[in-house]
Parts: sequence; C-alpha cells; structure tokens
Amino acid sequence: MKNHHDLLKLESIHRSYTLGGTIHKVLQGVNLEVPPGTLVGLLGESGSGKTTLARIITGIEAPDYGSVFWEGSSLPSLRRRRFQQVADIQYIFQDPYAAFNPLYTVEHALKEPLKYCRRHKRLNYLEIAEALDKVGLPPDKWLSRRLGALSGGERQRAAIARALIPLPRFLIADESTSMLDNNSAEFILEVFNNLNKEFGMSILFITHQVHVIKQSCRTLYLLNKGRVVEKGDTRQVLTQPSHPYARQMVKSLQYFEEVGAVV
Repeated sequence: MKNHHDLLKLESIHRSYTLGGTIHKVLQGVNLEVPPGTLVGLLGESGSGKTTLARIITGIEAPDYGSVFWEGSSLPSLRRRRFQQVADIQYIFQDPYAAFNPLYTVEHALKEPLKYCRRHKRLNYLEIAEALDKVGLPPDKWLSRRLGALSGGERQRAAIARALIPLPRFLIADESTSMLDNNSAEFILEVFNNLNKEFGMSILFITHQVHVIKQSCRTLYLLNKGRVVEKGDTRQVLTQPSHPYARQMVKSLQYFEEVGAVV
C-alpha cells in the first residue's frame, strides 16, 4: 500500500449523513493524490462534498469507509494522531471572520500554535513575527492590532500566518479567496505560490472559482455530487473535458469569462 511518490493519498472515501430519516451520500468513492511540493486544485459547486473531504483529511471527520494515507501510512482520526502529523497538515478555513475571536490581538491568536510547537519539541517552526512577514503583515504594525478591526483580507492573512507557525508540509486552503475582493484574493494567491516555492509546501486549493485553479494549480480534480468526474492536467481538463458535467461546467465558465465576471 505504501507509495512514496505521494505525500497524501485518499482511497475510496465514502461519507453519508442521515437527515430527517433520509440518507444523503456526500462522498462516493473519492480517490485523490497529492505528490510532495505540488499545488492541486479541487473544483466543484457548493454541496459537491469539497469541505467534507477536507475535514476527513484533517481528521475532524471520519469516512464511513475508505482510507487517508500520509507518506504511505494510514492516518487515524484527529484525536489519535501524533502531534507531528497534526502539525504537518494545516487547514485554513473559508470564513476569516469566524476563524478568530475578534477581541483577541493578532499576537494572542498566533501564540497558541507556537506554544504547542515548543511543548512538543517540533524541530522546525516559525516565530510569530516570521509568519506575519510571510503573509505581508509587518509585525511591528500588526502584533497589537485587534482582529475585530481587520478587514476580511487582513484576517485571512492572519489565518494563513497562524497555519504557518508549525511550518506544515501540507496546507488545505478551503475557499480562501471566495469572500475577498479581487485585489485581496490576488495577494493571497501570491502568498500561497511563494510558500510553495520557498518551503516546498504542498497545497490543496478547494474552490468553486476556476481562476484560482488556472493561476495556481498544475493538477485539477473536478468533484460533482460526491464523485471525482474528471482529473488530470489543469489546462487539459479545462480545455478538453471528457465528462458531460465537466463539459457543461467549462462551457458556463467560458460564458462568464466572456462577460467579464470572475468565476
């Protein structure tokens, strides 16, 4: 089962929920691979199962069946993971406003991951000032700022800085640009690309915005109703889709691009 070509590998992930006596199949046999040092896109509409998949990767949720492998070894649920496994996989949540207590200062919010890195004697991690520098928030100006006074883009950068403290090897960016204006979104994408180049971080971009994938990802997975219906080279998937849903999606995206909408 070990495959050292992959940092992360998902095999046949299934997840269902029961709501009002009805079973809803959220994920149906999802396979996904992320090699070391790569930027991978997971594209899909709202409700396609993207965030559920992210929660399974991080161990917040468990699949009904199927396996998550990290460097060839099966990953248990979050409570049973070693600290090094938790630190290596960091999740940046979609909503920058819900990610923090608005009464905290930036410094206070970033102290907790630093404390755990030191307690568990993690060999490589970033100090708070270093993490803030990486996301374009000079520490001399931002350490004492209350999070409630920050804009959405600034909060998202603070959230990325918090995720960077343990110097993870794998980041999950869950719709990290969807709530931001164009300028803020472009800056965030640049931050992620720089992290990939400087540290070799693998990043999974979870999004419904095709421009995010086109700008950043070489490999694309297209999720529809809990199934991967298309995967491969991003340019090829977006220009020569084979699955009917993929063809329909690309056609609609081309229309939105023609009328000047960001999708």
